[in-house]
Amino acid sequence: MIGVSSKFTERVTGSEPVFLAWEAGSLLCLHVVKAPRAPPTVEIVQRGQFHHVELWVPRIDEAIASIGWLLESLGYEPFQNWENGRSWLLSDTYVVLERSPALTGDTHDRLRPGLNHLAFHAGTVREVEELTRAALEHGWVLLFGEAHPYAGGPEHYASYLTNADGFEVELVADLASA
Repeated sequence: MIGVSSKFTERVTGSEPVFLAWEAGSLLCLHVVKAPRAPPTVEIVQRGQFHHVELWVPRIDEAIASIGWLLESLGYEPFQNWENGRSWLLSDTYVVLERSPALTGDTHDRLRPGLNHLAFHAGTVREVEELTRAALEHGWVLLFGEAHPYAGGPEHYASYLTNADGFEVELVADLASA
C-alpha cells in the first residue's frame, strides 16, 4: 500500500474542473474531476421595487450635465442613449432623463402637485458632505441651508439640493455608518 501524504497542493472549484494533487511517496498524483455546471444565477427582484424612474426635462443637455453627473457620482452607469434622452442603471433600476416631444410645458415646479424630489442613499456622512460640495460646483444649489444637514429632523442627516431646472434631490447619509 502506498502511503499518502496529507499535502494537498491545490483544489479549484466552481464551473471549472476540480484538480486534486497529492504526494504518494515519491510520486505526485493528479486527479481531475469534471465539475458539474453551476446552476444559472437567478436574481429575484423585490416586488414593489422601482423598475425605472422617468423624468421629463425641458433642457436635455443641462439635465445630463447636472442630474446625469449626480447619478454617475452615486454609482449609476450610463445605460441607454438616444437623440432626446439618456438613462443610467444601478442594479435593477434605471433613471431616464428625456426631452419628450409630447412635453406640454418648459418648467418643473417641485411645489406643485406631482414629483417633489428624489431621495438617494448617498453613503456615509463624509460621503454625503463630499458629494454635496461637488454638486455645488456642478450647478446644484443647497436648499434649507439654515437647517443643513438636519432639515429632515435631528435623526436624519441629508443634503437637499435643486438644479437649474428646479428638480430637487435629497442625499441621505447612513447614520449607522457614522
